[in-house]
Amino acid sequence: MTRKILLDLRRIDNTACTQKCNKNLRKEYTDQDICKKTKSALDGLPVRCVGAWAHDKIYRLAQYFGIFATGMKDK
Repeated sequence: MTRKILLDLRRIDNTACTQKCNKNLRKEYTDQDICKKTKSALDGLPVRCVGAWAHDKIYRLAQYFGIFATGMKDK
């Protein structure tokens, strides 16, 4: 039985985030890397402050996992 898992990689700019934190400012606006001021635009939950690279990293990991799973399906 093959199960296909889809990742929703919608990129949504959170307009409520006004800090646009860099590495140094992030320490001031977060508590254990969770933003103290901004909530998610999708569901209102707390968000983790990440850099602009995060979307690209998740996309590349998802591609790698798909390639690996396809290659290992008969093993």
